Amino acid sequence: MKQTDTPFIDQMAEASPALKDARDAAVDHWAPEEVSSAVLLLALGHRLADEFKAGDAHAISSVFERIEHALAEGDADAQAAASAMIEAAVARAVDLGTWPEMRLMFGDKSAAHALNCMTLDR
Repeated sequence: MKQTDTPFIDQMAEASPALKDARDAAVDHWAPEEVSSAVLLLALGHRLADEFKAGDAHAISSVFERIEHALAEGDADAQAAASAMIEAAVARAVDLGTWPEMRLMFGDKSAAHALNCMTLDR
């Protein structure tokens, strides 16, 4: 895992038990090799979309707030990590049919990035 992405990934895991489980499962799956941050961010984004409707509403809300904070106020590494997680979450939400509801959870900057993902996917 890229050391620069570790703080963002850890913040996501702290915000949601489901995201912590996703991070830990990816780490365990790749052991003894070190898992890439790209794989971890993909796992976190997918789990966020999976948990969106059925998961802990408070934890999910906290995750979206932290993503927005990373994009709005984070350094370049946090912004890149948040962007990758958004891309994974959007792709999964589209597949699950939850995108219309999920898009309302994003803040201004994260929503703009999510909508760009949707535009580029067409």
